[in-house]
Amino acid sequence: MKNPKDNIDLLILYKVGLQCGILDTTTLIDFADNIIANEEDPEYLFIEISLCGNNKSKLIDVLSEFTREYRKKISGEYLFGAIRSNYLKKKIDLEGTVRLLYKLRDELDLTDEEEGFIYSIDDQYYLAADNIIGTIEDVENDLLNFLANYRESDLGNRIPWKEVTDD
Repeated sequence: MKNPKDNIDLLILYKVGLQCGILDTTTLIDFADNIIANEEDPEYLFIEISLCGNNKSKLIDVLSEFTREYRKKISGEYLFGAIRSNYLKKKIDLEGTVRLLYKLRDELDLTDEEEGFIYSIDDQYYLAADNIIGTIEDVENDLLNFLANYRESDLGNRIPWKEVTDD
């Protein structure tokens, strides 16, 4: 029997990916349905996930409830690689990328350097956008230099990330 606790990093990654719009519901449902189909006695969590259907907020609630007791954050590298890929494909613009990074800062286990960069790039973007200090090109160069350090890791590669859009 597949124990959800053995996949806690993956479940947290699914939760955060759904929350920030990098992961769609069908990927998580397919993951749960696969476990249900291949396990003789699947854990109830996977059944509950499957029963949520494509209701994103129900899925986030189920995952939040399950992962809450672990008080664990995942490494930023899992999501930074996906964000980098989507930015390079022009699926998310500079402002959307900066806002997404800022939104994720409380969900991720960041190094001091990563956290400092996120606060800095957020300020830098808005100052440049308002023509106060710096340029948008400088912000983009700094962002690309930061994201160049990240590739989707093994855990991240187990998830077919959807392309982020600016809707």
